[in-house]
Amino acid sequence: MKNRLSTVLLTAAVFGLSSAVDAAEISSAEAMKAISAIVLPAMERNQIPGMAVALVLGETTYVFNYGVSDVEKQTPVTDETIFEIGSISKTFTATLATHAEATGKLKLTDTAASYLPELAGTDFGNLQLFHLGTHTLGGIPLQVPDEVQTREQLLEYFRTWKPAFRAGTMRTYANPSIGALGWITAKSLGQNFSTAMTQAIFQPLGLTSTYLSVPGQKMSSYAWGYNKDKKPVRVNPGMLDSEAYGIKTTASDLSTFLKANMGMLPLDSMLQAALTG
Repeated sequence: MKNRLSTVLLTAAVFGLSSAVDAAEISSAEAMKAISAIVLPAMERNQIPGMAVALVLGETTYVFNYGVSDVEKQTPVTDETIFEIGSISKTFTATLATHAEATGKLKLTDTAASYLPELAGTDFGNLQLFHLGTHTLGGIPLQVPDEVQTREQLLEYFRTWKPAFRAGTMRTYANPSIGALGWITAKSLGQNFSTAMTQAIFQPLGLTSTYLSVPGQKMSSYAWGYNKDKKPVRVNPGMLDSEAYGIKTTASDLSTFLKANMGMLPLDSMLQAALTG
């Protein structure tokens, strides 16, 4: 990570504090002191200009902000700062898929061709959806090739794909895998991916500052990343980018998603089933 990112979002259940300590006995100042003892040296060592840390201790959630989200403008990181969370987005996509299963819109044992009939009779089409979600489809490159720019080209890429391993026998991490699951899930819901994610996951969880596309009025709160040359960068657009690595959010919202996954929030039965199933 050194010299690559200026802004990092870290959400932790317990970070630098004993789990045996009663959260009620820890003040905000004490928590910040413990967090800062870890965060500040890491920021200096890795040349990270800004960071936000959410700390969940029992019923209490602290958010601590450090540094800047924009080096040129020296914009401080605040509770409103929106960060790209990269492949943590995949956990949201998986949740949308299990939510679709809980509501009867798809089955993770269905084949990809059940929802993308253009892939009928192909190796990709014969995959079961859980293979896509667990990266066990049989080996595929990490990224969708740059020359694939349309859905039809993507379908052709999947039609000609040949596995290196038998499905379910080898885990190979790749964006086209979980990305395809997100695409299929949204299709099963009769919506585009952004709408499906917003209505089924973001809104029910109360994630009011979580986006696939940051709205114009929020752009001033959107943190920059920086490449090895210290130039400001943001996530690269591409096929299946939203499904695989496209979510932007705040430390507070991400901690809410964490708490939902830890069974710490009251949720409706379908969403609870999605998170635990």
